[in-house]
Formats: sequence, structure tokens, C-alpha cells
Amino acid sequence: MIETITSGTSSTIHQEATVDKSWGQKGSPWEFNLRDLFRWCDLLCHNQVKDLYERIFPDSLPFYVPSRQVTISNSVIQAGHSFLCREEFVSRETTRSLYLLHHLLERMEAVMKYVQINWMPILVGPQSCGKTSLVQLLSSLTGHHLHVLAMNCSMDTTELLGRFEEADIQNHVEKLVYTTESVVLDTTILLLQGQHVSMAGRLQQSWNSFRQCEDAEFGMKLSSVEELESVEVKVTCLTEVISDIKQSLQTQTSDKGAEFLKTVTDLESEVTSKLTLTYVGSGSGAFKWADSVLVQALQAGHWLLIDNVNFCRYQLFTENNMLCPK
Repeated sequence: MIETITSGTSSTIHQEATVDKSWGQKGSPWEFNLRDLFRWCDLLCHNQVKDLYERIFPDSLPFYVPSRQVTISNSVIQAGHSFLCREEFVSRETTRSLYLLHHLLERMEAVMKYVQINWMPILVGPQSCGKTSLVQLLSSLTGHHLHVLAMNCSMDTTELLGRFEEADIQNHVEKLVYTTESVVLDTTILLLQGQHVSMAGRLQQSWNSFRQCEDAEFGMKLSSVEELESVEVKVTCLTEVISDIKQSLQTQTSDKGAEFLKTVTDLESEVTSKLTLTYVGSGSGAFKWADSVLVQALQAGHWLLIDNVNFCRYQLFTENNMLCPK
């Protein structure tokens, strides 16, 4: 069969497209190379699986052909026979402009089906073919937070779990600012849905005031002591913003409001603990355990994309599979 493909098909294509020029002139000249041979084999495998299915199963169970039709509502996204629930607050993990292209619909339906039945999908394809973008698009449409773990040949179990790193208060505060911004936006949406426009406006004013104080120090050269004092002021202002969020959420009686209130309470205690590190001499030379992206995703129940998983060593790959028993 392969000999027929390589000799008969290639000679026919060459005769008709290159010599006779009866078709295929746009983009010519053409040649039949190894990539085309692989594509032929993929099509043959697909057709053989289809033939096997049709021989085994009765006509009442026809071979499924993806419809490439997508329906998106406020609560559900449907692609063909695959359904996924949408979170009330859409994820803002990526700022890239992602588009729902027609050629992605069949693959998106397959990935959605894996997620729907709690299986781990594996996306295979050449570089820059849209594997990562497809997962990012799906996480954005369903409102799930997505963590990306970039795999490499030298990664070991220690890196997979986390590591000790020097306690940098500036780094911790920046993470708190990012988390607080997300909570402010989600709380604002919740308030606007409950027709509390004035509350939402005051909360946004409080956050904008914090951002203005932060922007005023951008680009300034500060000494170590001045930088620590600046962080202390930033954390204090952040505490005031969190207090405003709590006051706004205490008027909400919905389950989502109670969930946000718990998140803000945990955030407030974390900010308070970081405030003690801003005093001169506190935490100097200290090291703190930092969880890896994998552990963070597992703890928070977020989606995890392991990029370049083919670089993963066998032992590490086996340990990853233990996290997905299904």
C-alpha cells in the first residue's frame, strides 16, 4: 500500500499538476515528500478505524461525525455532543485575543468530552498549531483559571512539588495585589448584578486610589529602607481596600457573596501577616517554601496545562499519571 502511495500517487500528481498543468497551479510547483506520506498514513488509519467500527457495530449505531456546531449560553457551552458548565465569572487569566476558529471546533469538542468525563486529554501536534491556544480559549469560555507548567528535560520531582526560596516581601505583595484586583472585579460584577451601583462605584474609587498611589512611585530609585517603607504603605492601603470589599460583601446574601466573603477574609489575614514582615529587620535572610504550579492548581481546583510533556522523563511522567487515576 505504501509503495502504491509513494510511486503511483506521486507519479500521477507529478504528471497532472506539473507536466500537464491540468490542476493545482496556484502555489506550484508541487512535490510529494515525507510529510505528505505521513498525512496519507493518518488518513488510512482513520479510515481503517471507521471501517472496523462499521463492521462490529450495527447500522443503528452509526460512526459519529463531529458537527462542528457550538452553542454558548450564560451557564453552558456545547460543542456537538460535549457539554461543559460555565462559571458565573469569566476567567481573566490571559490578555491575548483568542478566536473561536472553525478548524478548532472538532478538536475542542474532543477536549471538552475528556474534561466532561474527568479524563486527562493529551493534545498532539506540531509546534504553533494551536494546542495551547485551544486550552486557553476553552478555559476562558468556561471561566476556569488555567495554570501552565512548562516541562523540560531537566525537571525532577523536587521542581514538580516546589522549592525553598528567599523571602522577598516585594514579590509576595505583588501577588497579593494581583489577587486583590481579581477579587475587586468579581465583587464589582456581583454588586452590579444586585443593582448596588453606588457600592460598586465606591469600591472602584477605592481601588483606583490605591493604583494611583502605586503608580506615583513607579520608576523612582529608592534605598533599601525607603523601599521597605514603601511596601509597608502599599500593604496598609491594600488592607483598606480589602476592608471596603468586606463591607460591600456583608450586604450580599447569595451563596456567591458568602464564598467571596470567605476568600476576602483569608486574603485579609494573609495581608496582615505580610505587614509584620515590612518592619526593618523582619524576615531578613529567611527562606520560605513556595509551592509549584502543579500544587497550586491542585489545591485551588484550577485547570493545569502541562506544556511540552514529551520532554518529561518516564519516572516523572508515571508520578504525574498517579494524579489522574481515571
